[in-house]
Amino acid sequence: MTKKKENKKRELKKVGPLSFGKISGIFGFIFTLISSILLIALISIAQNLATGDPEAVQHLNLVVGEMNYLVLLVLTPLLYGVISFIMGALIALIYNQLVKVEKIGGIKIELN
Repeated sequence: MTKKKENKKRELKKVGPLSFGKISGIFGFIFTLISSILLIALISIAQNLATGDPEAVQHLNLVVGEMNYLVLLVLTPLLYGVISFIMGALIALIYNQLVKVEKIGGIKIELN
């Protein structure tokens, strides 16, 4: 006879601000890196399509400016990673305070 596994609902009582901040920072970095790569690809495609029209190329150069793609590819993900880390840590600190309020409670999770 097999034993039926009982799913237990539990409440998340506390979140470690540093661990949540690290995860948030990594997600922010990865998503921004992917977005930066896609943006660079789209700008390159637009510039290639506009090479026959000098006005379009000039307009794209105004939009893009003298943007250094390496800066876009490196600095932007790092900046968003740091901002995401800070925001994640703040969210965890706020969550830890809100979970103490009886009417609000914590996030309910189901564990197998």
